[in-house]
Amino acid sequence: MTHTAAVRSIILLGIAAGILAGGCQPGSPRQPAQQEPAPEAAEPAPRAEAPKKIVPDEGALRCTETPAPAGTGTPHAMKPPAAPDAAEPEDLIQKRSTAEGKENEPAFTDQEENGQLVLERGRVKIFRLARGGYRMFVNEEPFLIKGVIYNPTPIGKGYNYEFYNDPAKPWLTDGKLMEEMGINCVRVYCAGSDLEKTREFIRDMYEKFGIYTVLSDWIGLWEYPPPNYADPQFQKKTTDRILETVETLKDEEGLLMWVLGNENNYTFSGKIGFWTNEEIEALEEPCDKIFRKAEIYYSFVNDLAKKIKEIDPDHPVALSNGEESFLDIASREAPQIDILAIISYRGKRFGSLFRNVRNFYDKPVFLSEFGADSYDSLRKEPAPEIQAEYLLSQWESLYKNSVWSGNERGNVLGGIIFEWTDEWWKHNEGYEKDWNVHNPEAGWSEGAYYYDIRAENNMNMSEEWFGIVGIQREVKEGLNLREPKDAYFALQQEFTRPLVTRPLDPATPTE
Repeated sequence: MTHTAAVRSIILLGIAAGILAGGCQPGSPRQPAQQEPAPEAAEPAPRAEAPKKIVPDEGALRCTETPAPAGTGTPHAMKPPAAPDAAEPEDLIQKRSTAEGKENEPAFTDQEENGQLVLERGRVKIFRLARGGYRMFVNEEPFLIKGVIYNPTPIGKGYNYEFYNDPAKPWLTDGKLMEEMGINCVRVYCAGSDLEKTREFIRDMYEKFGIYTVLSDWIGLWEYPPPNYADPQFQKKTTDRILETVETLKDEEGLLMWVLGNENNYTFSGKIGFWTNEEIEALEEPCDKIFRKAEIYYSFVNDLAKKIKEIDPDHPVALSNGEESFLDIASREAPQIDILAIISYRGKRFGSLFRNVRNFYDKPVFLSEFGADSYDSLRKEPAPEIQAEYLLSQWESLYKNSVWSGNERGNVLGGIIFEWTDEWWKHNEGYEKDWNVHNPEAGWSEGAYYYDIRAENNMNMSEEWFGIVGIQREVKEGLNLREPKDAYFALQQEFTRPLVTRPLDPATPTE
């Protein structure tokens, strides 16, 4: 090993250690890189304006102006709504009036303004602007991903719950709430054991609510024993299973894209899901072992993406990755990837993330997980207003790095919030009796969420409180009553605005 390579390895190992420290749970945020030293805890921001109260109205759910106490919502009756009548789609290519009072006018109607077409898969088109930004269209309409992770685990259920098989069909209630919020897609971590049930979910979400599905696969991340990405037998078994899913669901109109993996790059250090083989173990330097694992994994993902596109040329294939780590290797080993799906938990803003992604692997990118919990671990009390404050700031940071803000270098296609509803099972995932308790205990630490970093042992990230919708013990029509939090209403104001472009202020930082 050369001196330069050794220095690079030491630096990367230090970075990896910061990223990979701590435990992980399925379908949940992991330890992100620390962004800055934690400052002294400040007083929480003033509570947000009282949200609108959601009340049932003859089977449908509507908003009224009845104020609810700040930081709370009103539980819903859980009667699944009937499919709404077909309506004319909202005109998404109108500009909003500017502060100067300019009238609305069409945006990006000229093919030349759209840029160079770099990806066309069925209904999905992605254009690249001259200055490097990316713009996505779906069904010829401008499209900014405004999504949410969907895994609506009821109180008392745990890691083995499959919502696709739930006779209560929770998505029929949740889909209506999402539609009212302005959400246009959901991300699910995997297809169900019954692919016909998964098909029913995708169709219902699209036909009843106009919401697309981003369908992911763990690629074995949470299997036991852990997956060995260097094992040909594991590769074949996983490939066969994924291709069966693709073959079965590829013709669904409501399918937006495929996503491979989640944070599988965190296995390279062995902190989670340890795997190896004789070739890897023969390498002397720990950093060389890590890099070789990255090469093997991303090469396997590349083969998967190629085979998926041979069966289904109509949907993009995305690589999900924890932060930007190892994307330089992914760029060499996985050229078949169409889009990058990055998972990031960096507090209120994403810093240099999007610029770094461009430098490592210049592909269009969306955030496949980002968010904030709604519990203050320092004061030991719910803090929905702080969750709303953080999510709004994160969305602003994301939006400024999209072309729709007027940033012609914007490489961001949108983002998917973690997550829709709270999951009460996550703190003690192996202890079923605890799945009935909404635990406030934090599962990991992140200084970028500085308002409660001075909690005991700096543990401030509460896994069971990331939902933008709370769930109540009261059950109606087989479902726990839903209670939208402050973040739901705050983001609703952003998500329901027409997709517009505004001139970029050169003085305004985009990252």
